[in-house]
Amino acid sequence: MPVRVRKRKLGIVLTVLLFLAGTILLFKSRSAYKEEKKDGFVSPKSPSLLKPVPALQLPKVMTNITGRVYTVEGMLSQAAMLNFRQTVRNKDKFGDHRAEDPIIVVQTHDRHTFLKLLLDSLRTVKGIEAATLIISRDKFTEEMDKVIDNEIDFCRYIEIFFPFSMQLHPRSFPGDDPNDCSRDLAKAEARRRGCNNAECPDMYGHYREVKFVQLKHHWFWKLNMVFNGIHEVNKNTGPILMLEDDNYVVPDLIEVMKKMENARKSLCPDCLAITLGAYDATTDYKQLGAHADVTPWVSSKHNIGMVLNQDFYEQVSACAEHFCKYDDYNWDWSLQSTALKCIPAHLYTVVTKVPRVYHLGCTGFHQKQGGRCDVETEVKRLTSMIDTAEGLFPSKIEILSTKKTPNPTHPENGGWGDVRDQELCQKYRTLAGDYLKQDPS
Repeated sequence: MPVRVRKRKLGIVLTVLLFLAGTILLFKSRSAYKEEKKDGFVSPKSPSLLKPVPALQLPKVMTNITGRVYTVEGMLSQAAMLNFRQTVRNKDKFGDHRAEDPIIVVQTHDRHTFLKLLLDSLRTVKGIEAATLIISRDKFTEEMDKVIDNEIDFCRYIEIFFPFSMQLHPRSFPGDDPNDCSRDLAKAEARRRGCNNAECPDMYGHYREVKFVQLKHHWFWKLNMVFNGIHEVNKNTGPILMLEDDNYVVPDLIEVMKKMENARKSLCPDCLAITLGAYDATTDYKQLGAHADVTPWVSSKHNIGMVLNQDFYEQVSACAEHFCKYDDYNWDWSLQSTALKCIPAHLYTVVTKVPRVYHLGCTGFHQKQGGRCDVETEVKRLTSMIDTAEGLFPSKIEILSTKKTPNPTHPENGGWGDVRDQELCQKYRTLAGDYLKQDPS
């Protein structure tokens, strides 16, 4: 990929060095593991020998690069600067974040086309100029960088980057270490070979696959960062909406989110979440657009368009050990088990009858023959529906029904048996809190 190169001023170089030095101090006591002959995260032969040691060495400072850069050293530097500086873009146009302003968090990987579609839909939302958008990434690509740099002109935004992504650690844990056990290797053979995580297969006898475990890592790291690690939105009192890059939103999103929050506070104060999304749902805004239900949170139904608050975070954070040790690489199934086994009052959500967040991915009616996503057709259908919909922007939200029977347990899906993943996951609250201790200026 092309790299833009020009000379850097000495002051910028010194700033980068300071931030990178801070990175080393930050990670010094984190869940990181080192093999004698290699840098990075690896595990000793036995989980009982795991202990925190200094992890990340100081990346080579790219003193002659001021733009985006796609070497491992350059990306490590860039990720560290994003997370420490937490620069608020468009602040000159939209001002500081106020405690009551809505926050919209987007978790994204490398699907730049989907991200642009989501941003296009957010641009149409009434009141979006008062929101703060947080883009949480785990991969640098030129296409993604162009979208983020050029397409967000409708609100202030902050870009953060998951520092333990497989892209930043291509040959060591938490990425793919060459000496890690392959997924289907038998445990006896793994022990014979002496691969790093021979003692840590999942409940089905499989070893970790990085591209899958990263999803749960990123989600939980992002949750801790949003509630406990970003200066601009610290102690926020407004609603916090969680989106993914394959979502698409409706223009009354923010107004409905606020009205749903008011309904939650008055009619279901023990509900820890709101659900604004659905996968296959009605679009009858005229008849049902002002209605909602209270129900136990279900992974397969309520993991899209979640609106969370500080109480949710404190409850889930207190249950980090269960969440992080639960043998399922899916964050949502892990959350459902956490709600049932650890959260004292369970996890209930207020669910809108007609969604304000839709899913553009390959599920249900979004598929065409051969399993390929026909996203263009789906966006046209959604925009046509929104343009002609009656019943958007309801004056209030009415809760029609309440179900408070907890859901039964769900079988673990596995993929999360490695003790290194479990211990790293449990460090995220502390790690996020350490960002708040740094001066981002």
